[in-house]
Amino acid sequence: MVVSLGGYNPGLPLLGMRMPGCNQYVDLGVGATIAFFPANGTASVGLAIPGAVSLNGVQIYAQSVTFTAGYNVLGMLASQGVRLVIGAF
Repeated sequence: MVVSLGGYNPGLPLLGMRMPGCNQYVDLGVGATIAFFPANGTASVGLAIPGAVSLNGVQIYAQSVTFTAGYNVLGMLASQGVRLVIGAF
């Protein structure tokens, strides 16, 4: 899972990384945090967001990557991207 303050819409094609059909929706250079999870199950990430009014409108982007042998040469699949806007419903 990658969590970042920057994102791409539309996503950047990962064909050059030998991941055809996958896109990168998270900017890895803008405050990105990478978390690794154990295999064989579901995991969750706790994200503590202070209740400060000054954070209204801040956008947070997230995307996951799985190791999936046989799907492509690299053996990885990227999820769709998720965008969270603080203070919005």
